[in-house]
Amino acid sequence: MKLPTGTRQPDDKQRLNEQNILLRVSQAIISTMDYEEVLQIITDGVAELLGIETAAIYMVENRKEIFLGATTPPLDPGMPDELRRAAIQDHPHIRTAIEKKHLLVIEDFSNAKLSEAEKKVRDLRNLKSIIYFPIIQKEDVLGVLIMGTQTSTREFSDYELHLGQNVANQLSIGIQNARLHNDLSEKNRQLEEEISERKKIAEALKTSETHLSNALRIAGIGHWEYDVKKDLFIFTDEFYEIFHTTAEKVGGYEMSSERYAEQFVHPEDRQMVSQEIRKALESKDPDFSNAIEHRFLYADRAIGYMIVRSRINKNEAGDTVRIFGANQDITATKVSEKMLLRAVDKAEESDRLKSAFLANLSHEIRTPMNAILGFSGLLKEKDLTEAERENYLDHIQSGGQRLLRIISDIVDISKFDANILKLTSERINLNKLLDDLVRQFSLRLPGEQVELRAVKPLPDEESFIFTDYTRLSQIFSNLLENAIKFTRKGVIKVGYKMDDGDPVLFVMDTGIGINKKNHELIFERFRKLETGQEMINTGTGLGLSIVRSIIDLMEGEIKLESEPGNGTAFYIRIPGLADRSDEKPVAMKSVKRIAGKDLTILVAEDEVTNYLYLEALFMKHEFRIIHAKNGREAVEKFRKHPDVDLVLMDIKMPVMNGIDATREIRDIDPAVPIIAQSAYAMAEDKREALDAGCNDYLTKPITIERISDSLNKFTV
Repeated sequence: MKLPTGTRQPDDKQRLNEQNILLRVSQAIISTMDYEEVLQIITDGVAELLGIETAAIYMVENRKEIFLGATTPPLDPGMPDELRRAAIQDHPHIRTAIEKKHLLVIEDFSNAKLSEAEKKVRDLRNLKSIIYFPIIQKEDVLGVLIMGTQTSTREFSDYELHLGQNVANQLSIGIQNARLHNDLSEKNRQLEEEISERKKIAEALKTSETHLSNALRIAGIGHWEYDVKKDLFIFTDEFYEIFHTTAEKVGGYEMSSERYAEQFVHPEDRQMVSQEIRKALESKDPDFSNAIEHRFLYADRAIGYMIVRSRINKNEAGDTVRIFGANQDITATKVSEKMLLRAVDKAEESDRLKSAFLANLSHEIRTPMNAILGFSGLLKEKDLTEAERENYLDHIQSGGQRLLRIISDIVDISKFDANILKLTSERINLNKLLDDLVRQFSLRLPGEQVELRAVKPLPDEESFIFTDYTRLSQIFSNLLENAIKFTRKGVIKVGYKMDDGDPVLFVMDTGIGINKKNHELIFERFRKLETGQEMINTGTGLGLSIVRSIIDLMEGEIKLESEPGNGTAFYIRIPGLADRSDEKPVAMKSVKRIAGKDLTILVAEDEVTNYLYLEALFMKHEFRIIHAKNGREAVEKFRKHPDVDLVLMDIKMPVMNGIDATREIRDIDPAVPIIAQSAYAMAEDKREALDAGCNDYLTKPITIERISDSLNKFTV
């Protein structure tokens, strides 16, 4: 016997189903006063909740015996009495759960050490695995909720045990409510049958209140009666305790219906309460009873929730002369119910957004793929003009870049969810970063009516900052993508301003603007504003969510200023950006300079198509290319060819990866330039490659411009 260590966690749909089941069980317990029906609701609900074959509730009687309150599925009438009533001592596992007041799990019931009575139960119900949940009310154990499997043994996770115990806790409330309701009904019936005179009624009420007082306080129930002729409520101390006050503070135990409504009933529910009282007065049914929920006011005017149960007393003429009732504070239950409802709504909204995202993602991927495949096919046509060929290639390249952005967004979101995204810090030139961004994004402007400007208040030699270059560039890039998408005319500014020695980053545009009610909405995942304009229909709806996640990771803040028709401005503050040191930029590691022509380049690349692409890039130059298909082969060919001028090293390769291969080549030649090339785009991946001995890092896909820039760093 042991507590399992399973870690199963439900997915969104399973959690939504479980929340709906718990909500249904909770509402049924509140509204159902029949004792046996409450027990049956629980056994049916828990079997459905945990996906098990059988469940049962045994109630404790006289601390020595247990009796079967409910079971799922119901027992066959021919089942022996051992399954219906037994001595606690004959069932040691039930006794253990009761005495220790703690759940008990037996994963393999067929091989457990059992008493004779337990063996009969096991064989009759064909039990494989079993859990005992004690049903605890205050310090007393009311019974045991038992759940078992019949088809096979099963290991229960901590999450499932937590769900089961929650149900057992709910059950204790339902049992107490049902018992109290039965007690109240029985007392009122006895009062109606035995008392005919007012003096006897008062004496009987006093006796009844004495018997029920402790139980009512435990359950948070207050009793009252209403004299119809006098329009007078008579309350008890337990009633006032619900409202966190006393009879002394409110002026006594009697109160008119009007004063009661003003003092205790929520203003918006007073009419509904009045209508329910009128129903009781006008009813011709001598056994009329009712149960309603409404909001009430605590003594400090805070809002709570209660359920009011009542029944009437008629005279010989058939007129209603009294109403007896009990109020129960269910605020805690209602709060839990609202939380469940919000969780259900959130789960449904998340499911809806994800479905919309997947549909949109399909569109986003197919659109550039259509251009890539379509224009690739057109390139095969003969007699194409040079202008047509260049136009087709531009479309293919644009589609590829768009696909890359989609993949990058999805990967980043996954890393944020897994909490594995790490930041690095390096000394970078902010002015140079802004110039690079303007040069890159100027090619994407929608037309000559939009201008992109960099705002750089500091001279280049004073614009050094410390931050994660990759992530800061990603923040600016996503905001610029957004600005270009929404701006058809005017100016887009990207830059910074100084505030008390610290740079405040910004991206501003003169686009369509954003309604204030959507300022927070646009940072949510999968959200895209619907303005009816075709230009904003592209995108995954992840860009701004990624921006905020990165800024949160940097412990910074982002501020949005925008209104329809007046453009948009994003302001970003990131602590620790300012470079207050006197140190100069870090120089490149010692590396030999190489001639720009007649180079011998060792290309380590396991993918044939990637190698052929690199070979094609170098075809225009008089370079000698040596191909290695894995890291081990790269090291061996470097030893064999001491005339290698430069190494282009893929990171992910079979046999030996690029990191280990770089370290071994560095042991052979500490100064040969090594350029890493990888599909890994994270800053930590770049740092690992540089620490291993690489001199530069190129992220795939590699363009001729980027590899040329990298080669120029090492040539003379």
